[in-house]
Amino acid sequence: MDATLPVVTREEIAAGLRRLGIAEGQEILLHSSLKSFGRVDGGADAVIDAFLDVLGPSGTLVCPTLTFRGFEATRPVFDSRTLPSETGLITETLRRRPGALRSLHPLSSVTAFGAAAEELTAWHDDTPCGPGTPYWKLWERGALVVFAGATLRSNSLFHVAEEIASPPYLSYDYERDVQVIDRHGRTYVRTFRRYACSRLGIPRYLGKMHPVYQERGALREGRIGNSRILLLSARDSVNLAVEVLKANPEWITQAE
Repeated sequence: MDATLPVVTREEIAAGLRRLGIAEGQEILLHSSLKSFGRVDGGADAVIDAFLDVLGPSGTLVCPTLTFRGFEATRPVFDSRTLPSETGLITETLRRRPGALRSLHPLSSVTAFGAAAEELTAWHDDTPCGPGTPYWKLWERGALVVFAGATLRSNSLFHVAEEIASPPYLSYDYERDVQVIDRHGRTYVRTFRRYACSRLGIPRYLGKMHPVYQERGALREGRIGNSRILLLSARDSVNLAVEVLKANPEWITQAE
């Protein structure tokens, strides 16, 4: 880390979030890069604490805690208590926080902390982002999606739009007879679906949605420390993506 960068504190991050319109009681889906802030006094915990300070006891913070590299198809075990998140230090720190709850999809789990954590993570069978999953619920409940040093290329709610629009390129692979271990140590054997686009060599350029959201006035932007912050309502994220996919489903698979 560059020692010349200014130090950003928990209080400064919280103040920046409030300036951007984040308020008590909201549900937040956070895509993040810790290093984007610069030097954070207290590290990833300070970022999480700042969000929780703003959201208060009635709010909920949710992070994707994906495990595409750590999950072994040849020995399909998903231990939700120990398998690390691969989506950055903030997400892994939230996963390890006492009281945080993790959903049980072996590849596309989320971890949630706060008032709605139990409800959001209670069911995550079958597809990563289909009906009943945490991502789908965040759309239904009108959550706010925050990108802290991340871009729209990481927008996981785009996959909810794909589930709704069902574009021709969308297909699934199966992970069969996966041993899933929940937070209590109980083991279940389940079969899950995952998106097959990567295996089939079908790219999806989610960053192309940035100007679409911008032109429709759906995107807010600010800065906290060195981090560029983007805010997008879950409903706008999904509903505008559904419009795009229904009008021209192949557009998102064509290079920017």
